Amino acid sequence: MGALFARLRGSGHMGPLLASAAGVALGLIREVLIIGQLGLTAANDQLQIYLTTIYVISLLNEAVRLGSINLLQKRSLGKTSLSILPLGLIYALVASGFVYVLMRPASDLLMLGAMVSGWLNMVMILLVTQRQRSGRFWAAHLINLLPNLVLLPGVIAVWMLKLAEPVPVLASLYFLLPVIQIALLLSVKPGETTETPVAETTTDRGVFVAHGVGALGGLLFQGVLRSTGLSTGEGVLALLSISIRMYDSIRFILVDTIIGRQLASWKQANNLDQAQRWIGKMIVPQLIVAGLALVATLLFGHQEGLRAWTALGVLVASVGAFGVRMVYYMVNTQAVSLKLVWQYGLQDLGVAAILGLASLTGALWPAMLIWVWYIAKPIAQLMTVRKNLVGLVSGTQEARA
Repeated sequence: MGALFARLRGSGHMGPLLASAAGVALGLIREVLIIGQLGLTAANDQLQIYLTTIYVISLLNEAVRLGSINLLQKRSLGKTSLSILPLGLIYALVASGFVYVLMRPASDLLMLGAMVSGWLNMVMILLVTQRQRSGRFWAAHLINLLPNLVLLPGVIAVWMLKLAEPVPVLASLYFLLPVIQIALLLSVKPGETTETPVAETTTDRGVFVAHGVGALGGLLFQGVLRSTGLSTGEGVLALLSISIRMYDSIRFILVDTIIGRQLASWKQANNLDQAQRWIGKMIVPQLIVAGLALVATLLFGHQEGLRAWTALGVLVASVGAFGVRMVYYMVNTQAVSLKLVWQYGLQDLGVAAILGLASLTGALWPAMLIWVWYIAKPIAQLMTVRKNLVGLVSGTQEARA
């Protein structure tokens, strides 16, 4: 353990990881306070509908980040924004409409606020990626951690005021976050000039569209999972939604922090060989975890009273799949392979569509949905990245020669 900490300090990752961990700890306290205030009740379920809207819109943030990493290699921030954000607005409209039809929220106004907030999160992610890529990691990273610092005092204040209708106020606190973050990010001067005028091409636009296909799959899956949770029983949606937010927070500590730290260096070095080595070490552990989680899902996932908790256990078991995300980002930082991006995204969409159709029969419970999406699918995508890396590494070696 001491050697691990020494390596982290030497790599420069310790500080960012500790900052991220502190932010997540505040987030955990916030979630406990919300449960303490609202309980696992219908009121909490209503709050989670608005936060689910933000979440499913934010699924496109993966495409925004990957697309901007690809496009900023040869285009300015302004032109990259014009390629990405209008398409992001269309997605936000579709995603919020999808949640509206599926879950029937109590307030149309709060749904509108959730939609706008989700789109503004895309603007924020684009700015964070550009600042980190230009070498301004710490400023962008701290601003990215801001939500938990702002939300926790707000949630405490709402609790102390003992409002009769706390849900609109709590939802509005979430809506305000990207506005504050965007203002702060705009005040951070990039570390280097990224303006490189080039003509827009179909390929350039296709990079973001290809990344966005995976977001559509994520949208469909989250709709299926959360509507299943909503129909399972009161409070199940709240438990699943909070658990997934904490899962994403842990991923932020273990993976996204390191990705953000490495963006500036990855763009200057060739790490495709290292990505191949990582994949070779990941496959067997991933298969073992998948087998154990599947056994637990089949034994306990269908039992009344254990469905939500089994789903939570399977979600925890999927943490090892974070490595797939790391490798995928590393590859995209080094090379733009539309073939890989399309294959990766279509796997997301295809699996989500199959799960959506299967859920209509009522044969799938939350734990099984989570096992397929968070454990089995990443293994298939890891193999896809591995297969495409062979060609990418060969092309890089030929270019060097």
